[in-house]
Amino acid sequence: MDSCERLIPSDGKAILVVDEMQQVHVGAVRGNAPSRGPSRSSALPSSIDRTVIGLVFDSRRPLYYPDTRAGDGVPELIRRFAQKSGTASMVIAR
Repeated sequence: MDSCERLIPSDGKAILVVDEMQQVHVGAVRGNAPSRGPSRSSALPSSIDRTVIGLVFDSRRPLYYPDTRAGDGVPELIRRFAQKSGTASMVIAR
């Protein structure tokens, strides 16, 4: 988490872990991360193809969405996640 903070300063961060069954779990959370709280914890574990982390695995590069709610080219999965979590911008990397 310290390395993440140095690279990408933010209000909150979450490290998601993908297991051998391609299920996504919360590995660590710091700050005001959207994975914190009962609504997010009940959504995980989840199949990687149903999560925002699945998008970065498919693209094979970090993804950055400065305006998750109204920006051009934001995938619907990201928009829904942003709306539920209150996230205004997002960086996803693997």
